Amino acid sequence: MRSIGRPGSATSAPRDGNTYATINLVSLRVEEYVRADGSIPYRTWFDALEAQAAAKVAVAKIRLSLGNTSRVKHRQQADVARAKALHAEYKARKAAARKQVAARAARLHGKKR
Repeated sequence: MRSIGRPGSATSAPRDGNTYATINLVSLRVEEYVRADGSIPYRTWFDALEAQAAAKVAVAKIRLSLGNTSRVKHRQQADVARAKALHAEYKARKAAARKQVAARAARLHGKKR
């Protein structure tokens, strides 16, 4: 098969005269953040929404997970600040967990000697 179109194109023209195209679907994994205490900020926020708003959010979440970001709009600064704070909390918790694992490994390694 010889490739036609731009380099890296998924369209090709085989010798039988037909043109075939391969469509690569993009999907995103949408996850809810779970705090160390087991609470889920998104779930708390979502559960407080009115039914119509919750339905719109659910549809947007499904579209986003399917790779459709066309309706993603810029959020207010407060939402951005909240997301950054939650991300920083997550990173700090992960760093603390890594330190605990390293300390355990060092203790185990030290005991074997």
